[in-house]
Amino acid sequence: MFRRLTAVALTLMSLRVAAQQTESVDLRTCIPSIEMQPYYYSDPTKAGRAEQLMRNAAENLRLSIRVEHLPLLRCQRMLNRTELDFMLLAPTPGNMELACFPMKDGQIDTTLSLGHPAFVFVKRRDSNWNWDGRQIDGDRNPVIGVRNGARGLVKSLREKGYQIDDTTLTPHQALLKVVTRRNDLTLLPEEYAKLELLLPEFKQLEILPIEFNGLEFYYAARCDLNSTQTKKINLLRREAVKINTTSK
Repeated sequence: MFRRLTAVALTLMSLRVAAQQTESVDLRTCIPSIEMQPYYYSDPTKAGRAEQLMRNAAENLRLSIRVEHLPLLRCQRMLNRTELDFMLLAPTPGNMELACFPMKDGQIDTTLSLGHPAFVFVKRRDSNWNWDGRQIDGDRNPVIGVRNGARGLVKSLREKGYQIDDTTLTPHQALLKVVTRRNDLTLLPEEYAKLELLLPEFKQLEILPIEFNGLEFYYAARCDLNSTQTKKINLLRREAVKINTTSK
């Protein structure tokens, strides 16, 4: 009986994989299952702004897109294995090796940027940390909490010489570490931070007023796409920029 059930399960799995492989879609992408509201949600049933923008652009162009919802590293591995066609990525050194960003005259075409999430520092109200847009002022080198996997932010902060704790899995955990003084500050998406700080457990925290300028994001595509797929990606890039600009 067990062998029969196993055989049935394997057959169904094979049919599912075959169906995915033969499914007619224009482009394939992956949305990271991370909690970075309102841009991403760890719950795949909720579409964050990044996914909504992509779907709206595809709908306007009448392009069909198959979307996977997986952890960030799995998404990147799928792109590397040519199982995806593009992803929304920041041009970190690792991502530049992984995929091709829109280029013009040998430089990234910044006119096709989809912007950057507004990140802010959060500190305890009784601390003296301050961010002036260029550096953090305080009585020592701070320890800054960043969500695990946020490699672009980690790179930017380490370049400034700060100590980084990137072991937290959620922004909520990062805030708790500031409350308990395990970290001095944490860096979070502004809208998410504002929502979390409404909770009574975070009443002793406050947001520093000046935004941290993070990395810009782009639709980065596989470098081996054919001319037809490349044309579709370029159309999607321009349409997403247009929607993003007019919705501000």
